[in-house]
Order: sequence, then structure tokens, then C-alpha cells
Amino acid sequence: MTALVAKGDITTTRGVVLSRSSTQFDEEGRTLAVDLDYATCGTCGVGPFRIYGSVSDWTDEGRSMVKDLDPVNCPCKKNLVLAKRQDYLIERRGRGSSSVAKSSSKPVQSTRSYDEQIRIVDDAGRPVANCPYHIKDNAGNEHQRLTDASGLCPRVHTDNANTLDIAIGLKALERWKE
Repeated sequence: MTALVAKGDITTTRGVVLSRSSTQFDEEGRTLAVDLDYATCGTCGVGPFRIYGSVSDWTDEGRSMVKDLDPVNCPCKKNLVLAKRQDYLIERRGRGSSSVAKSSSKPVQSTRSYDEQIRIVDDAGRPVANCPYHIKDNAGNEHQRLTDASGLCPRVHTDNANTLDIAIGLKALERWKE
């Protein structure tokens, strides 16, 4: 499982995450960081510098989320972001044999079917039951409801490796359609 990074989290060089562009928040109300948000570097002493978010299967307005140990693009090349809290943990449970390289911007094409199942957990790693979620795939299919007793969302099936747009909590409720 991997934790997401939020505004105010520190970096490995004593820098600070300056995130502001995400529409999702942690339990303290801090904005979660997304790809190309900024962080400072304690070693370089200048900046801010862009963060490269690598959670491509959880996006916010089309931008990948930033997870623990994602890189900051500063001159020293030693700066990584550190997640302070463990509110949003990513646990992947997928089937299918293909994967998408971190540097790839396009999904891998295949004739197989793929599926993903998301589990929402709290900072202690316990499943969160009855948490609102909204999941949308690249084909426009939407899934919205509450997580089950095990914190699970439904298994989402696609014909190829796709990015899922996932919102939970209040952001999910804003996206719900009646």
C-alpha cells in the first residue's frame, strides 16, 4: 500500500510540498498533491520545483496523484516527497497480464480484458465501510455508491489497460448523479 502526499508534507531534503491545484483533501483538510505541483528543496535552496506524480490510475482533473517517495525535479536529484499521513492508501487488486510503464502516457493495447478493484482504508490500514465513491473509466462508464463492509468498491472491467478517475468522500458526492 502507498500513501498519498498533501500540502505541507516534507521532502527528503527538508523541503516542503506547496500543493494547491488538487480538488481532493486529506482528513486534516490539506490539499492532496497532483502531478506538476510544487515542492521546495532544502539542499538546493532555490525553487520551487515540480513534483512528478506517479499514481496514474488515480487522477484529479486528469492529473496523476503524488505518492510517498515520488521525485521532485530539482538540480540535486536527491529530493523525494514524504507522505506525513496515511489517510489515503492505494491498494491495487487487479487481474490481467499487462502493465503500463511509468514513462508511458498511452495505455497498452490488448485483446484481453482487465479489471481493477479499489479498497478504501484509513490511516491504520483498516477498511472504511460506507465511504462514498465515484469511479469513471475512459469509456465514460461511471460507478457510484458506498463501499462495502470490507471497504471495497466494485470491480471495474475494461477491454484494455485504462486510467480510472476516482473520487471518494465529499468529492465523490459532488459527482454523483441521481
